[in-house]
Amino acid sequence: MSHEPQQRTDVKGNVMRCQFNRAAICVVWGWFAMLPLATRAQAVPPSQAPQIDPAALQRNDADRRRYLEQQPQAQPPGPVLVDEQPVAAPEQGSQVRFILKELRFDPSFFLTQEQLASVAAKYVGTEINYGGLSAIVDDINALYRERAILTGRAILQSQQITQGVVKISLVEGRLGTVTVEGNKRLSTAYAVNWLQAEPAKVLDTAALQERIELFNLSDRSRMEARLRPGADFGMTDILLELSEPPLVPLRVFADNEGAESVGREQVGFETGLNGLLGIDDRILLNATHSKGSTPISMSYSIPLNQSGGRGTLSHSDIKTSVIAGPYRALDITGQSKTTQLTISQPLAKHDIWRYDGAVSVGHTSASNLISGEVLSNTNIDNLTLGLNAIGRDPNRTLAAGLNTTLVSFASLGQARHSASATQLSGTWLERIGANGYSILRSTVQYSTANVLPSTMLLQLGGTTSVRGYTSGAVSGTDGYFLNAEYHHALNASVSGILFVDSGNVRSAGVASQRLSSAGFGLDCQLAKGVSLNWMAARALKTVLPDQVNWQTTARISWEIL
Repeated sequence: MSHEPQQRTDVKGNVMRCQFNRAAICVVWGWFAMLPLATRAQAVPPSQAPQIDPAALQRNDADRRRYLEQQPQAQPPGPVLVDEQPVAAPEQGSQVRFILKELRFDPSFFLTQEQLASVAAKYVGTEINYGGLSAIVDDINALYRERAILTGRAILQSQQITQGVVKISLVEGRLGTVTVEGNKRLSTAYAVNWLQAEPAKVLDTAALQERIELFNLSDRSRMEARLRPGADFGMTDILLELSEPPLVPLRVFADNEGAESVGREQVGFETGLNGLLGIDDRILLNATHSKGSTPISMSYSIPLNQSGGRGTLSHSDIKTSVIAGPYRALDITGQSKTTQLTISQPLAKHDIWRYDGAVSVGHTSASNLISGEVLSNTNIDNLTLGLNAIGRDPNRTLAAGLNTTLVSFASLGQARHSASATQLSGTWLERIGANGYSILRSTVQYSTANVLPSTMLLQLGGTTSVRGYTSGAVSGTDGYFLNAEYHHALNASVSGILFVDSGNVRSAGVASQRLSSAGFGLDCQLAKGVSLNWMAARALKTVLPDQVNWQTTARISWEIL
């Protein structure tokens, strides 16, 4: 008898909780349905607020990791080809002068008859001595250097000059042996075959250098070559020196760069396996944990051909729980899973520029719950086509990318819809003196769609865009952001940073929102493998209620292996 009232109270409480949950779901879903973003087309399902959408938070995590991985190098890479062949000392010839009537050359694999004739035309018919003949040899060797042919040289051999005819020998080195050093996992045969140079054939050092540079761009290992004299005259041996990443790299980090809705403070690690098959294949594993989210991603990448093509299969998973912001009282949880297949391929090289193409297909499944009741469930299929260009010289690096993404998506209780968005991004790094460099970054997004899934919205705020605002502060279907930075080395371990950011997003039916901020920071090398990045940014425009005008972020990273 004494337990019966309590039982009725519990049942009544459960009923009331159920009713409250359903009411809350209706209120929240109704609020989403009234978002101005949805006014562009009544038939299109409304976009979910990125601050609580697990797919959008998953995208933020991936963008942040990509941003950190793609930081431009302040210093240009060192030479990949070193010529260690001795240079013959010039001989002392006769100073007797004569009229040069004809120059004869050996056949050349690299120099055209027109090039050789243009050199000869400067001297034939003039009075000349040995010093003048040496100048002819220097002119021809300059042509070899212009072509980056380190194994070609002109030689004036001892000869009897009759009737003003002089023979100049053209020695163009042929490949002798190739020796590989430093490889522990990378196959020797894989490294040698990559060079695409045949023994006993004329060695094109310009093509050799391009092959090595391509290897270093597409592989985690680094390759350098040393040219050495071969066993026989005119033969050139190659010593390939390889430096490989560790078999099991490990890096741990802690920062406060997470989304405020799921907890800014987070810790994580990155690890993987390199070179399991001996061909620079690699497995990567990333995991991050904050109070309200745990994103995990794993990928496997493998070379597809000897022209730098790679295939990457990745899967990522995130579980979220909203712990801060205007939605924290609603007990909102979520999960998102994404599987992606990407194929990238170098397409061409012209002067200092390289051009790459990429195609990617994937699927994302995301859901949100409020107190255990389904709030939303979205499935997204995507196809991305991309073209990238990068150019380097000793003082600057320029990069540009154009990507178009096509999606087909369906939300809970809604028909499937299609949309597309195009992004144009660019980076310009300029070295300034011995201790400084500037970086200019920009991304522009355009879409004709009325509504985009949250994974495709351009989100502003946080360390990867406008740093004076919290991550994902505002978002829209179209917009841009621009970062301008100046880095200056204060000493061997510390660099100071000054920056300004600006951005704007808009969606149909919604007033555009412009953000801008400025700030300063430090990059510190605390110890071997231990680095610290600290930034302080002040928002210059108020766009959010209860906005905090100063954002301070710090990230410490320790590369253990």
